[in-house]
Amino acid sequence: MLNVILVDDHKAFTCGMKLILEQNHMKVTVLHSALETLDFIKEQANAIDLYLYDLSMPDLNGIELATKTMEIIPDARIMLFYSQEDMIQLFQMSVQAGIRGFIDKSFSAQQVLTSISMCMEDAVVFSLDFFKSILTPTASFNAPETMLTEFEIKLLQQVAKGETNKQIAESLFMSTRNVEYHLGRVYRKLRVSSRSYAVHKCKILKLI
Repeated sequence: MLNVILVDDHKAFTCGMKLILEQNHMKVTVLHSALETLDFIKEQANAIDLYLYDLSMPDLNGIELATKTMEIIPDARIMLFYSQEDMIQLFQMSVQAGIRGFIDKSFSAQQVLTSISMCMEDAVVFSLDFFKSILTPTASFNAPETMLTEFEIKLLQQVAKGETNKQIAESLFMSTRNVEYHLGRVYRKLRVSSRSYAVHKCKILKLI
C-alpha cells in the first residue's frame, strides 16, 4: 500500500482525489498548506512513498514546496497537479526542482492512477498535450505586453535578492502598500501570479 501525501488548498478537490486514491489501495494524508506540509514531513519523512502537490498555493507554490521537501528528503518522489496555463511557463523550474511528473487537474481518475504508477516505476510523467504545449512557443515566454519601467526593473532586482516588501519600501522611501501596488502592476505586465514566477520570467527574458 502506497503512503501518499496530498497537498492542495482547495478542499473540494482534495476530497474527490482522496476518494479515488483510497479506492485504489493508497493511504492518503491530506494537508492544505505548504508550511503545514513541511512540519509534517519532518516528523514522518521515512513513511511517505509519494508526494502530490498543487502548483498554485498561497503560502509556497508547489515548486518551492518541492525544493524544500528535497532538502529534507533528497530522493522524494514528487508530482505536481497543474492547470495548463500555469505549467507551461514553469516547466524548467519544475525539472530543476526534481519534480517526477505532472498531473493535469482535468485528468480522469484512470489517467491520475496511471501517472502515479509510472512515477513509482521511476518514469518522468507528462501527457502528450502537455508535451506539445511545451514545444509550441506561447505568450508565456514572450516579452510583456507593456515594457517594464526602469523603476519596475529596480523593484524586481530587489525582489530577486530576497528582500521583503517592507525592506524594499524602506530602501525606496515609500509605503509597503505602494510597493505592493507596483509589484501588482509588474505581475500583470509579465502575466505571472507571484514573486518567484516574476523573477524567473525576467531572468529568462534577460530583464534582470
